[in-house]
Amino acid sequence: MLPLKHDISTIRNLLRDSPKFGGREVFCFPEIDSTNSWLMSQEDIDGTLCLAEKQSAGRGRQGKTWIAPESGSILMSIGLTLDTRFCSALSLVSGLALVESLKEAGVADLSLKWPNDVLLNHRKLAGILVEVSGTRCVLGIGVNIRVPALTGHAIDQPWTDLASNGYRMDRDRLVVSIVLHHERLLREYLASGFESLAGQWNDCHAQANQEVRVLSGGKTVHGIALGVNRHGELLVERDGRVIPVNSGRLSTATGFRQEAWTGQ
Repeated sequence: MLPLKHDISTIRNLLRDSPKFGGREVFCFPEIDSTNSWLMSQEDIDGTLCLAEKQSAGRGRQGKTWIAPESGSILMSIGLTLDTRFCSALSLVSGLALVESLKEAGVADLSLKWPNDVLLNHRKLAGILVEVSGTRCVLGIGVNIRVPALTGHAIDQPWTDLASNGYRMDRDRLVVSIVLHHERLLREYLASGFESLAGQWNDCHAQANQEVRVLSGGKTVHGIALGVNRHGELLVERDGRVIPVNSGRLSTATGFRQEAWTGQ
């Protein structure tokens, strides 16, 4: 049985005391091409939420497609207006907010894969897509709630959902929790920079001290993943030298032996 449709009045009511999101618009579409694209096309996006039951052209990073059955996931975009200097580590801040909201709901065995994935038992549960235009920023978030076997779709990494791990979720309350945890961590990030959150992110790092390969800017960095620095860059050790990487597609040793890039 599919989860119930989103109840927008419930979401608005639960967010009413939020300094940033209380009283702002919450839109929900039965089907839309992309919540990110729709929200980015609007004029006043700061504090606005866009949800969809289904996306016909959902996107992940690196131009990949985000695949989700109708009403089986949280498909959400959060609109923000930010100084552009705060955009670099935004996907990492968002990942932390997702982990905290899921932990609050009782989910265990969560970790973070740089730069934009949340893993459950080492399988992808959620992903983040940050899109920026000037000071306008949209955080696209996808969380697998109840996703049946996706036959006919080529997905290049192990994935999972909450239901198959025994977690039953009220999607609306999880949406609210995700938004409120974003609000709190964004406030800290804007006040103190990512340096104040780097240690917390590293505590969740799925690839810590593992052999990785990162394709970044047409070059490949291969070495041991140490964690992230105060800028949100991944630190990779190679032959005694530490190389900071600010963006790219990451694969573990198992993944690149199979020639399957992750980072959807």
